[in-house]
Amino acid sequence: MKKFFEKMKEESGQALVIVAVSVVVLLGATAFSVDLGMAYNAKAELQAAADAAALAGAQDLPSASLAIASAQSYAGFNAVGVDDVTVVTPYAGSNKLIEVTCTKTFEYMFAKVLGFDSKVIVARAVATRESPWVGDALPFMNLDDDYTINPSMTLWEKTTAAGDDEKLWPYDQNKIDAEYEITLNAGWYDCRLVDMEDGFALKSGITKADQDEIAGVVSQAVGSYVYVLSLRGGTGSVINPDENYNNKENISTHDVVLLKCYVNSYDFSGGVSSSDFGIHLTWDGSTVYEFDKILDGTVEVPDISGAGTPIIKLVE
Repeated sequence: MKKFFEKMKEESGQALVIVAVSVVVLLGATAFSVDLGMAYNAKAELQAAADAAALAGAQDLPSASLAIASAQSYAGFNAVGVDDVTVVTPYAGSNKLIEVTCTKTFEYMFAKVLGFDSKVIVARAVATRESPWVGDALPFMNLDDDYTINPSMTLWEKTTAAGDDEKLWPYDQNKIDAEYEITLNAGWYDCRLVDMEDGFALKSGITKADQDEIAGVVSQAVGSYVYVLSLRGGTGSVINPDENYNNKENISTHDVVLLKCYVNSYDFSGGVSSSDFGIHLTWDGSTVYEFDKILDGTVEVPDISGAGTPIIKLVE
């Protein structure tokens, strides 16, 4: 019996050691979990600060100095010091993008007993300022009508046996860079210019397929305003007769403007042999945008309804 109690006493001592060690481990794990949760919350708050700063800075693009100042200011509103925020614009080669990176040193509370003192938290956000205009326009370029002299113009009229060269190359040709694409959704034709940075290429001739596709676009625009590309008119005009341009000839964006025009009518019924063939428009007399300034972000083009509010959004 004496040996039994001695053995029990010995085992009880071992159990106390095990319990003591387990309590220490459990308390350490609990403390570490609490610190991790606090670190996660700190990361979320820092990310919110980076997002807010990037969106605030994007409001002032393409001005780099104003955008950087706004981003730093909004980071400060969210308790991020000026030394803990890095703002980059232009970003990725675009003056329509701004990157904000915020850092913060998070001090552990309970995990220090396990040898963890602190952790550097990083949050990053990229925002953009986009024009509400996304390339909605007729797939033509006015070459021969000086709108500053007479606001009436006709696109695609018969000037040669095959018609003039004012139509752009479509996206699906794959022979040159894309110029425009037309999609049909629920019976509505959506025409958008694409890949505009390197200039525009013109397509000679008029095919039946061209007529059918363009008719779908133009018919829904009659009686309303559209955007139309044009060579510059007036002072410094580069307007020239169509015959001076060749098939697939590239026209620099420096020579191009975007006009807001009213679509009066169109006539494709008689083919190119008809003197009435073409799209008949009237420039609104005031709205003209230099295309180079559209591309570099110094000019924002409202959508055709007249809405001019830029689109500010996070992209990363």
